Amino acid sequence: MDIAARSELVAELTARAAAPDTRTVVRQMRERIRVVFHGDARSTHVLDSAIAHPGSEQLRELTAALAWYARRDAAFADELSVWAALLPTGPPATQTIRAGRDAYVAGRDQTIRMGPTDRGRDDGRSAEGTG
Repeated sequence: MDIAARSELVAELTARAAAPDTRTVVRQMRERIRVVFHGDARSTHVLDSAIAHPGSEQLRELTAALAWYARRDAAFADELSVWAALLPTGPPATQTIRAGRDAYVAGRDQTIRMGPTDRGRDDGRSAEGTG
C-alpha cells in the first residue's frame, strides 16, 4: 500500500470517533502524530480541525499532511502502515433487494453476496445461485 493510501486510512481513523475497543489506540495515534507535527502550527491545526469536524475537506488536508511527513520519515511511514491495518478496507458486501410493485428484480427477493468465490460475476446471481 502506498503512502497516500496509508495516509488516507490513518486520517480517517484518527479523525473519526473511536469505537470503545480502539479508543486507546486512536488516542496514542493522535499523540504520536502531534509529536511528528511538533513545531508545524499549520499541520497541528489541520489535525485538530479534522478531529473536531471530520468532513471531507479536513480529511483531505490531514491526509496530505500525514503523507508529507511520511515521505520524509521512514519510521513514521512504517507506523502509518501499522495503523492503516487497523481499518478494514474490503469487508464482504451483502445486499438484499425486495421487489416491490414498481420494481422488477427477478420477481422475488434477491440476496447478493460478494465473496471470494463470486467476485466479478455479472449475471446477478450469488455463489449459492439464489439470484
